[in-house]
Amino acid sequence: MRRIAILACLVVLTGSALAAGSDEQYLDIYNEILQADSLQQNGHSDTAVLRYLQAQADLQKLQTEHPGWNPDIVRYRLDYLADRLQALAKFLPATNAAPAVAPAPTQPAAAGASTIAELQQQNAGYQEQLRALTVANSDLQGKLKEALSVQPAAISPEDMAKAQAKIVALQKERDVLTVALEQEKAKTAAAIAAATEQADKQLAAANKELEDMKAARAAEADQIAAAKARAVADEKKAQDEMTQMQDASAESAKVLAELNKELELIKSAHPAELQPAAEGAKQIPEESDQLKQLLGQVAKDEAEIAQLKAAVADATQKLAAANTELETLKAAPPSTNAPAEGTDAVTKERDQLKQELAQRSKDLADAEAHHNEELLSVRAALQQAEQRRDELEKKLAALPPTSSTNEMAAAPSPAATNATPDNPQLAQQLEQLQARIAVLEAGPVPYTPEELALLKRNPASTPAEPAKAAAQPPPVATHIHSIKDLPPGASTLWEDALHASMAGKYDMAEQKYTQVLHMDENNVYVLAFLANVQFAAGHLPDCDKSVQRALASDPEDPGSLYLLGLLRYRQDRLDEALDALSLSAKFNPTNPATENFLGCVLADKGFRPAAETAMRKALQSDPDYADAHFNLAVVYAGNQPPSLELARWHYKRAVALGHAKSATLEKLLTEDKQSPAPGQ
Repeated sequence: MRRIAILACLVVLTGSALAAGSDEQYLDIYNEILQADSLQQNGHSDTAVLRYLQAQADLQKLQTEHPGWNPDIVRYRLDYLADRLQALAKFLPATNAAPAVAPAPTQPAAAGASTIAELQQQNAGYQEQLRALTVANSDLQGKLKEALSVQPAAISPEDMAKAQAKIVALQKERDVLTVALEQEKAKTAAAIAAATEQADKQLAAANKELEDMKAARAAEADQIAAAKARAVADEKKAQDEMTQMQDASAESAKVLAELNKELELIKSAHPAELQPAAEGAKQIPEESDQLKQLLGQVAKDEAEIAQLKAAVADATQKLAAANTELETLKAAPPSTNAPAEGTDAVTKERDQLKQELAQRSKDLADAEAHHNEELLSVRAALQQAEQRRDELEKKLAALPPTSSTNEMAAAPSPAATNATPDNPQLAQQLEQLQARIAVLEAGPVPYTPEELALLKRNPASTPAEPAKAAAQPPPVATHIHSIKDLPPGASTLWEDALHASMAGKYDMAEQKYTQVLHMDENNVYVLAFLANVQFAAGHLPDCDKSVQRALASDPEDPGSLYLLGLLRYRQDRLDEALDALSLSAKFNPTNPATENFLGCVLADKGFRPAAETAMRKALQSDPDYADAHFNLAVVYAGNQPPSLELARWHYKRAVALGHAKSATLEKLLTEDKQSPAPGQ
């Protein structure tokens, strides 16, 4: 058995030669690794293990003797051999040395049979190893002969050395590239894993969005089906109403002529009873003119109050500056060369400023009182006009018909059922006036718990506590247009228009909304959205036309009134903006944007208490409305005296909610915080 093991080792070592340099040593080790790989691929794993062990030992020796020779390549090959040996761990011998047959120890006679069986098993294993080695040696001999047969007949030693050097260099380059490839594979695998994870997340999000879109489309399909059913009924109803309107329009001239005749007969039959009604009818246009004059006077008073407030603020600032200068002169040391006349002059100027401030404050109080009286008179005139109109209608309805009107009584006309036709222009003026008065006389909004806590910590700057808000009148019943009012078949164009508007592509959105509008020329909901994108794009004349078309179809549409107020505010037509926004707030009192811009208009007109109330109403509807917080901070900072703590709190809240910072307002708040109060 020993001879067989020695013979196997000799066969394994056949063809290997000692190399003089490290390159030759590595080349021999590499050839040995190739032989081991070939043996493993052919199923001779036990023999391959021996070759791997030998190559590992030689490579470790090369690393020890030449530590500076290509450490990356040596380390890579050592790792490669360790992986191979780990995969073939079950074929490893008891030691790393080549297996040798040890002398069989003397065994007792009783164990002879088992010992013979083990020796026979070992002999069979060695025979198998010898057969594998013989096959491998034959393959190598054949390859060697084939290589020698294709070589040139004579090769000089110099060419052989160059070829070997080139082979070594190429092998080095290959190993370096192999190491770089493995590293790149690791990086690529990590990048692929990250990209795959990101793609999975995006795919999941896209799938969720797709499901949401499918659900939305299904809901829209249901809405469209329901809208189609309603459209059929609405179309029939609209046709009936149109027919009635046409009939009423055709008969209006006849009815007017008949009413004139009836009025003449009533005059002749009941002159005493008709006289108060006639006088009341004459008084309606007169009272309308009086109301217009009162409104003009109110507007003048508003401007005068704003001027007086500005004058009071200017006088207050001058007085504070004079006080500061006087205190500085009083605190100056005796060695100062300033004459006493300077102090007297400053004192005199301060007294004059105090007198001017007192006079301005008195004028302001008188103007505000006069303004309040005029508001009350306007309100009283309105009530009287409405009362007289109602009385006139009752009197005309209570008059007994004459014999000439019996035929008309048998067939009542629209004018007879309504007693007397109302004046639309006068009714519209009255409604606008009522809405404006409701805004100006709106009860204050109480402070929030956060504001109250802030004011308790700073009692010196606490403004007057708003009274408990008076009970507001119930909202006026009006139709709020919604997506249900879209014409059938417009859902796709509508979605495209919304996406374009949200992306800031206002021209494209305007085109899409116009296409939707072609399906229903007088659709108020579509006209409002069209006007909105035209306003955002700066197409103000087109926006004005769209808003007017919408209001012609529905004069009480709060969305169209809001856009009209916004447009007039942009055009600096404050009175018209106030009228439109007041009506919008009347028909939709919970819209925070309407109340916010209404407060801006009121502040620009000098109605600061009403502006504060409107902005606080906006925050009642939406406590996280950043623009309303910012505008309210500006109002509080501009009050006389300013409510600085509230102004700072609302400004910080606006910035926290995403509003852009204002260097001007911050400077004002900081300066007011650091400067002494007037009179100190």
